[in-house]
Amino acid sequence: MKKTGFLVALWTASVLLFANTSLSAAEKLFVGYAGMSADLSHVWIAKEAGLFEKYGVDVVPIYFSGGRPLMQALLAGDIQLAATGGITSVRAIVAGAELIIIAGYMNKLTYTFFTSKDITRAEQLKGKAVAISGFGTSSHAVTVLALKKLGLVPVKDVAIVQIGDQTARFAALQANSIQGAIITPPLTLLARNRGLNPLIDLTQAGIPWLQEVIIANNSMLRKRRDVVKSFMKGFIDGLKLWHTNKDKTTELLAKFMRIDIKANRESINEAYEYMKDATEKKPYPTFDGIKLQLDMIAETDAKAKGVRPEQVVDLKLLQEIDNSGFIDALYK
Repeated sequence: MKKTGFLVALWTASVLLFANTSLSAAEKLFVGYAGMSADLSHVWIAKEAGLFEKYGVDVVPIYFSGGRPLMQALLAGDIQLAATGGITSVRAIVAGAELIIIAGYMNKLTYTFFTSKDITRAEQLKGKAVAISGFGTSSHAVTVLALKKLGLVPVKDVAIVQIGDQTARFAALQANSIQGAIITPPLTLLARNRGLNPLIDLTQAGIPWLQEVIIANNSMLRKRRDVVKSFMKGFIDGLKLWHTNKDKTTELLAKFMRIDIKANRESINEAYEYMKDATEKKPYPTFDGIKLQLDMIAETDAKAKGVRPEQVVDLKLLQEIDNSGFIDALYK
């Protein structure tokens, strides 16, 4: 009896020791995301679903109001990785930042350009103002694309003002303090329901575009490669959630967006369908999209001329994970 009790006590102590060791061994990563929009929800959703912990990483998602403050935090080492816009990342790397894109999980535009209730034609925007999160960000570049598609000359025909992420842009558009802004689901349905005008749907424009990426600090990637690899496994497992579990994903997406899912089921479902369609199972970035972005950056920054898409990415970790059969096994 005494021997049995001793063995039980020893087993219990071993379990507790193992549990404590596992918890202390979990590597912590601070990961930024540049806005409260559905296309930037993927890290947060994977965290809420417990998918990073599954691979031994304690991820702490950190919200930023746009790509520029996020990049500053990444360069300062306040965060180690980030989910942010492709062109924001490419621009920073071209400028000399010690950063590198390690995945591109969205390779198509997810924006619609909306205008205020009284503006139904592009020419009515002349002399008006449109909003972006900040100069040099993805929202800035995509807004310029939208205006050009509409036959307008940015700055000359239409003023561009910095306001904040899309929730701030949406609020300003409703208040008519600005007259145009790009918006993604689920706010697109709310915008239509409130009488705002979808002047151009960029999701149907056929433009190759690196929409959202995972970007890393070069030094951190070298020093903590195994941790980043574990993060990537959890993140890719999170991408699978979008493709295989609508109920769970929409529940978490509504929580992320701070939207009552019962009252806004149609909006959340629209956002889910848009983002699922745009979300890659294997998050390889589009080189055609990067090339277009480099060409746009070169219009104002000569450093971008001659830079090749291959120079702003490091896909070795992703390829290593993919070649191991990890991603294919997730969908079996």
